[in-house]
Amino acid sequence: MNQQHTHGTVLVVNSGSSSIKYQLVDPVGGTAIASGIVERIGEEAGVVKHTFGDTTVERTDPVPDHAAGLRTVLGLFDEVGPQLSEAHVIAVGHRVVHGGSTFAGPAVVDDRVIGEIDALSPLAPLHNPPAVTGITVARELLPDVPHVVVFDTAFFHTLPEAAYTYAIDVDVAREHGVRRYGFHGTSHQYVSGEVARVLGRPLESLNQIVLHLGNGASASAVRGGVAVETSMGLTPLEGLVMGTRSGDIDAAVLIGNFKNPALALNTSYVMEDIDAEGEASREYCKCQDPDVNAQRTTTSGLAAVLADSLALVPRIGSKVQPQVVLRPRINVRTTFTTQQDEEITLPQRNTQP
Repeated sequence: MNQQHTHGTVLVVNSGSSSIKYQLVDPVGGTAIASGIVERIGEEAGVVKHTFGDTTVERTDPVPDHAAGLRTVLGLFDEVGPQLSEAHVIAVGHRVVHGGSTFAGPAVVDDRVIGEIDALSPLAPLHNPPAVTGITVARELLPDVPHVVVFDTAFFHTLPEAAYTYAIDVDVAREHGVRRYGFHGTSHQYVSGEVARVLGRPLESLNQIVLHLGNGASASAVRGGVAVETSMGLTPLEGLVMGTRSGDIDAAVLIGNFKNPALALNTSYVMEDIDAEGEASREYCKCQDPDVNAQRTTTSGLAAVLADSLALVPRIGSKVQPQVVLRPRINVRTTFTTQQDEEITLPQRNTQP
């Protein structure tokens, strides 16, 4: 292991509300050396899966909390491999959903950073609290290496004022931090860079529309590698139709929901199980269809760019490959229709935690 990875490895951790996903990564080659997931934390029967090389170990033991989950993970590294002491772990990376206006990029973790992430929990109540727990526990179990946080919102710190501002009182917005933050930034940034690489063109020369489609879904406009618009807003609720989020919805529906129980809302699709037929497929395709999506996003400014490519990053169905649709000089302010489209399938990447 030391001979193969003398430059060191990085342990990447994504701590969710009831799960922990992780990879041991070679930072030079970008390949996953080992990976796994801990699911159903806090339930009667937890599920732990660890893969190293051709070996996959799966267990269904109770995992009472995130501390127990991370201890189980470290134990599997020792038992199944590779042993972290021999892998020369030089850092631990953590994915955090909401960085607010505070974090415009990655940050080395200290007590102050943890406190600021925790303070942003009202904006991401399902995501930031378990991330804080995971980071805290990981620092206790791996205290001798630096821990670094990467934020889903950071890529969208470049949004122009017209894109991130809501049409509400300026002082109220400033006092309460009400603005569009954007999410799935790590995906949008990675994909826009991969599109440039696959096309063999400088990233700075491309205007792109990127669609991150799955249980969570979002669209972005990226000009020259810089995000200029996003479909998500103050929280991940805004924008496209998602597995458990309705996306854009008239506020009157929510107000009416308090007055009329018959208007109780429930959106629940399992994206991996959606096929080409059925109501779920038809409804979800409204946010995939480029013509409909372009019309829906025009008012937010997303469609106000000339797009060289439309990158689709689907996690819907088990056999769908990421694709890039080349659309030379399309004015998507009105339509995505063009006479010459070319589809390119992106190479598979390792499943990100």
